[in-house]
Amino acid sequence: MKNRENKTPKRGSRSKGVRIAAGIGAGIISLLSLAFLAAGVYLWVLFSQVDYDDGTGDESYVDTLPEEEDEFLPDPSQTPSLSDPEAEDTGVGSGDVLGNTKGVTNYLLIGTDNRGGTTGRSDANLILSVNTRTHTLRLVSLLRDLWVTIPGRGEGYHKLNAAYAYGGFNLLSLTLQQNFRLKIDQYIAVDFNAFEKAVDALGGVDIELSAAEAKHIGVGASAGSYHLNGPKALDYSRIRKLDSDFGRTERQRKVMSALIGKVQGMNLASLNSLLFAVLPHVKTNLTQNELLGLAGQALSYSDYTVEQYVVPQKGEYQNTYIGKGAGLWLTDRSRSVQGLLDFLYT
Repeated sequence: MKNRENKTPKRGSRSKGVRIAAGIGAGIISLLSLAFLAAGVYLWVLFSQVDYDDGTGDESYVDTLPEEEDEFLPDPSQTPSLSDPEAEDTGVGSGDVLGNTKGVTNYLLIGTDNRGGTTGRSDANLILSVNTRTHTLRLVSLLRDLWVTIPGRGEGYHKLNAAYAYGGFNLLSLTLQQNFRLKIDQYIAVDFNAFEKAVDALGGVDIELSAAEAKHIGVGASAGSYHLNGPKALDYSRIRKLDSDFGRTERQRKVMSALIGKVQGMNLASLNSLLFAVLPHVKTNLTQNELLGLAGQALSYSDYTVEQYVVPQKGEYQNTYIGKGAGLWLTDRSRSVQGLLDFLYT
């Protein structure tokens, strides 16, 4: 029998193969690194368009409303004209002030009515609560006509929407803490222009309208589902003459829910278009890194359900006057506060 020779690869050829494989691997890693670096730089530049608020501009209580508008605000030294003259403010209850927890993070979404270079009143005050424990996104409307006390503005009552005009987010945040035992540290504010651009960047929204709503915004004469562009969605969100501020905030939440639904199903190209259109009109006290992180986390919320709430709830308020100003008086503030906190934290 012939002896079999053990044929082993030459050391040089094996080493050459290893070097080639290592070179390919290093090349792939380098390309991926460059891709991630390029994406990171792009996102950093994109998010640099946001107006970042470091808090230095709102340290004092500055009234930014034009004088002619300020004259029509109620005199805070006057007491509410209630249907029950014996009714008094019941206070906010004896519980702790609540902020972010391990499972709940709250953001204040502010829709501003900016005119003539002023800060403007907060036309919409929405709490977006992200609950990772229950996998829910909770939207709370705080009606702008609620009578509240505002720190630094005397002992009387003002409408909630005036707090932002008086002192920006810092004062609005203190107002929520004083009146609702709720501490919200982070906010995102957009003006009407940003709202329109967001809706248009998402291709519009489909909303069920009543015949009166459709006629009011000029899109039809009968009830049904209508596809609204940015300006029409804004017109719809601002309707109040047909009913009340309750109807108005319900419309705002309907549009927000529709927008969230579209964002949950959008691809990266669409997300890019949305960010490019909206970010230049956003003001926030989130840092650039925090905003980037929040945008990245948004994809993980795609399976979250959306729940809604409004303050005040039905049967928990009176329509009241302070001077010539009409607003909403919480008949049992402590109960309303506890209902809000239960919705957010349970």
